[in-house]
Amino acid sequence: MPRSSPDEPREAPTDTPANAPADTQAPSPARTWIPVAGLYAALAAYLLVREIGVPIYDDGYFFKRFALHALEHGVYAWNLEDGAVYGCTSQIFQLLATLAAAITHTHYVVAIKVLCALSLAALGALLMRWCTLAAHSHRGSLIALLALGSPLVLTTVLTGMETASTLLGLAAVLMAMVGPEGHRALSARWAALLTVLVYLCRPDIALVPVVVYVVPSLLRREFPSRFLGTLAGAMLVTLVGLGLYYGTPLPLSFFMKTLGLQPYGDELFALGRADKQIHFGATVAFATPLVYLAMHRRDPTNLALLAATGALWAYHLTMTNEIMGYRARFYVPGLVPLCMAAARSDEAFRDRGHRRATLGLLVGLAAAIAVAYARDWIPTPRSDYLGRLAMPSYAGAVASAGWLLLPRSWSRPRLDLSIMGLLAIASVLGWKRPVQFQVRSDAALMRVHARQVTTVRGIFDVARCLPEAKTVYHSEMGVPGLVLWRTRVVDLAGILSDHLVYGESFETICERDRPEAIFLPHRNYRRLNAEIRRSPCFASYRKVVDHSASPLHIREDLVEPFLGCATDVQRWQER
Repeated sequence: MPRSSPDEPREAPTDTPANAPADTQAPSPARTWIPVAGLYAALAAYLLVREIGVPIYDDGYFFKRFALHALEHGVYAWNLEDGAVYGCTSQIFQLLATLAAAITHTHYVVAIKVLCALSLAALGALLMRWCTLAAHSHRGSLIALLALGSPLVLTTVLTGMETASTLLGLAAVLMAMVGPEGHRALSARWAALLTVLVYLCRPDIALVPVVVYVVPSLLRREFPSRFLGTLAGAMLVTLVGLGLYYGTPLPLSFFMKTLGLQPYGDELFALGRADKQIHFGATVAFATPLVYLAMHRRDPTNLALLAATGALWAYHLTMTNEIMGYRARFYVPGLVPLCMAAARSDEAFRDRGHRRATLGLLVGLAAAIAVAYARDWIPTPRSDYLGRLAMPSYAGAVASAGWLLLPRSWSRPRLDLSIMGLLAIASVLGWKRPVQFQVRSDAALMRVHARQVTTVRGIFDVARCLPEAKTVYHSEMGVPGLVLWRTRVVDLAGILSDHLVYGESFETICERDRPEAIFLPHRNYRRLNAEIRRSPCFASYRKVVDHSASPLHIREDLVEPFLGCATDVQRWQER
């Protein structure tokens, strides 16, 4: 029997009789995803315009420094003196960042947010079309809207980091690998090569296409030798190439953030455990309706998609320290295969879905969210400012799930599209109310960002009063990397500098570099701070900023002229 073409979906089932009034007839499923995708693009555009002049995540600034070095000197280096270093986890996003920096050096943040918004809009269009074909009805695009309309996904427009482009790359590869009817749409070799592309988007996300391809083969008692052999060979070539260029085949963040490898001590991992629970709690709050829906179909393809989501989430739950993991950004890619599985399950859900069970799920979910919200087990307005979420976000998700999942005796696609669209709009406006937007240059944004945190207090005095400084140490690298653009900025946390990978102690690098200024690592790095304070080299530095999570110290021979020039540090000294 010939396979169905994904471009020629089956006629959508409908609960209305053939002679029903025109306003209750289902529009063609091939077209119903278009207005939903348009709405989703409009939501991304709204967030982009509203937050166009707001700082991105501190780690997002890393990409600009690498990009400028690549454009000016042809090398992806954090410090030119140190050569190329594998500091940016996503090689694909590093290329997008280079494009943004080539477009504008002065307004890179604006450019990268635009590229992230375009990535998210493209993701919505691709996934909504695929889900419509998989569900054989307009409901497929609404399932995708439920998955992508949460603030966990929409916030990727604003971070300046790789999540939006990673979601797009992952979705494109999965849809190329798996057709809406569940058949394999690619040969084993092409599937393996595209898995390497996902690896270059983010290494951990490559786990998803591997599981999606391998699990159905194992369930059919077939060993996917051609896929795994091609993947092994392609990954070997990729890792050797990265190792030759950067000096390490894996990103430095892998060594610094993986349990059992990180050199900071167990106390940092323990401190991050509470944040990990909050991040995963937010994921569960928004993903539960999709999991419930996806479980109604358990063919090999759906089991593989669900297993891929579970494998990715389990990896981060057990193996990583989620530094800068705000709004569950490490778990969000798991929503892509989960959404695909939910769309493929919708026909089975409508055939045998139980109203009582569905109602019980929704009531239980609402109650669990209310309790978790009250106890700060999930993001709330009381959370860190980068991860805050308000109740309208959760309420909108539960209401949307209720409208989508509770069975009805009639089907009105236009009403479904209208209600779900209005709920999505209300949820976004409840999270980010309209404000007057302002476009700022990167230089202005550095000032704004510096006022929001304590870790860079004194950084502008260092830039102005030590203009000939050759080396500065810090652990929070985004703002220092751009403010001290022509200075060698060494990352004490080892994400952008490779001394910790090679086992060099602070004393060794301090004696070699004799930096003009040292910002102690963030106070959460307790073991690293203790090592630095014991260092004889560090004894020749004087603290000039007290009230900071990363107090500034200046080399003793430079202290007096520095204090005579500085205008900011006096505000943060002990009185």
